[in-house]
Amino acid sequence: MKKFPMPYVLTNCHNSLCAVGGTINEDDHAFGLSAAKRFGGDFVPAHLAVIHSYIRETAAGCGRMILGSDSHTRYGALGTMGVGEGGPELVKQLLGLSYDLPRPGTAAVYLKGAPRPGVGPHDVALAIIGAVFKSGFVKNMAVEFVGPGVSSLPVEFRNGIDVMTTETACWSSVWRTDERSKNISRSTAAKMRTKSSTRRQPHTTTAP
Repeated sequence: MKKFPMPYVLTNCHNSLCAVGGTINEDDHAFGLSAAKRFGGDFVPAHLAVIHSYIRETAAGCGRMILGSDSHTRYGALGTMGVGEGGPELVKQLLGLSYDLPRPGTAAVYLKGAPRPGVGPHDVALAIIGAVFKSGFVKNMAVEFVGPGVSSLPVEFRNGIDVMTTETACWSSVWRTDERSKNISRSTAAKMRTKSSTRRQPHTTTAP
């Protein structure tokens, strides 16, 4: 393999927080940087960005699909099918193999009205988790957030609910899009076009 066959982002936000002693974390970072330099992709240094925020701002958008090695890979509020898979599944993609799974069932979460003052996204997420997890009602399914209540929520509020759908045991989640999410998608697409036109070699994001 001479280069990664698809856009690939390597970040260090998770293991940077692990107090393991020695140079294990730094060794991982050096290995990731060497892979990005050799095969392409974006390398995000330790302590610079949390993976999910980075992906939302640089890669997510309507009609896309992203596989991540973290179980909370969820970008559905931006119209992206985000799926958290284990490392071996991501390696398959880098080798040019297909992503195979049985067609998932679907379940809708119908939203109406708006949250009462003081209610945050994790309050909503925990209510949903409490309603469906024990019974396995949405296990391995695609959960769709629909209804007029979607538009009453800021996109950041939707992101806060979306990232927690992993705890329902669903496969992924996606939201009805509106002008708010579309505007973010357009902005991200513009950034990606600019990045693609200016990049001539593997890109390394550096700390300021």
